[in-house]
Amino acid sequence: MKQHIAIFKFIVFGLLIFVKGGLYSQEKSTSAKMQGLELIDYYETKNYNGVIFPANLEKGTPVLFGQNRFTPTRFNVDTAEIGLVQWINNVDKSTIPNYNEFIKKKLNKYSRQYIGYLDSNNERILLINFIYSTDSHKKWRYEYIEVLDGGFYYWYIEFNLTKREFQNIKINGDA
Repeated sequence: MKQHIAIFKFIVFGLLIFVKGGLYSQEKSTSAKMQGLELIDYYETKNYNGVIFPANLEKGTPVLFGQNRFTPTRFNVDTAEIGLVQWINNVDKSTIPNYNEFIKKKLNKYSRQYIGYLDSNNERILLINFIYSTDSHKKWRYEYIEVLDGGFYYWYIEFNLTKREFQNIKINGDA
């Protein structure tokens, strides 16, 4: 009988530690949110999917953007995406190095990464990074992916939210 009581106490003590540990980690998570940390927003529509990186995400993001970052909203993304379809249908493609009609035909198949930053004129810029196949980039939802070469499977464009115009398109070349 004393063995059963000892085992019972051991189990109860173990459960208390387990429950307390679970509560502690939950409190830790809550306090991290209270410190102003933002989460990555996975945004999927019927026409596109992508991740909206928060201003405080540093891992994998280009150094270029430094301290002048902001977190884009879904409205910012939708505004740019609607404009992108119109822009890609009307732009003179002969002025874009490495352009291929594949981009226009498969635009909805690219996964996107959205990063917001302020340029030197304090204008809000939404950088849209396009990745055709995320199979070889498992961390694309958590880290900015920069690929050298890869052709039109990897490209980016900036949308100036202040002026509502596209700028600085870069389509990767082939090795």
